[in-house]
Amino acid sequence: MKSNKELVGFITVVPITLSLGDTKVDTAGSGFCCVHTKYRSRRMTPIFIKEVHRRLQLRGIWCSYFASNRVISDPFTEAWYYHRCLNFRKLLAIGIESVPAGSSVEEQEEINKVPEVANVQGVREMTREDIPQVSALLSDYLKKFQLHPVFTEERLEHMLVPRKGMLYSYVVVSDENRITDFVSFYVLPHTVLNHPTIKEYNVRVGFEG
Repeated sequence: MKSNKELVGFITVVPITLSLGDTKVDTAGSGFCCVHTKYRSRRMTPIFIKEVHRRLQLRGIWCSYFASNRVISDPFTEAWYYHRCLNFRKLLAIGIESVPAGSSVEEQEEINKVPEVANVQGVREMTREDIPQVSALLSDYLKKFQLHPVFTEERLEHMLVPRKGMLYSYVVVSDENRITDFVSFYVLPHTVLNHPTIKEYNVRVGFEG
């Protein structure tokens, strides 16, 4: 806010190239927007988006997109998020989860339980040296879709090379020392405001290949 220097909101935009059929389009995607609670009734988000468009156009980018859990304008595609509760009792205690009718806490813990040891052979942590193989693997997979992002090796290195406490990535290596699959996830910490003992919880957001 210009009058009192108060931070009203925040929006992130990341430039990316999209492949649409045989056409490559330079775009930018907005993945996060936050508005101060005092100003959420003043339609600040459209103002943020308009300002983002203005700055992008100054850089020669005329197309952009955003993700939302509500239909704000005509969507050109949809995506699904799948959740698995790794600590059901904790999420239940802070009100994130509830016990479905006809079920029990113990049953939900059993449903969401994961193996303590991976049953996939050849799994190891990803390194920078793996990026060329991972890039080729991901590129071949994305070509199955008419609309998909185009990633350079430099971009994938930034997105996938592990950083402790933030980003974890693993590859599956065959007996011929060839990478056949990979999985990656980042850690998204959340603060718990109204619980006497639990102050935070973490969400793992995954990318798979």
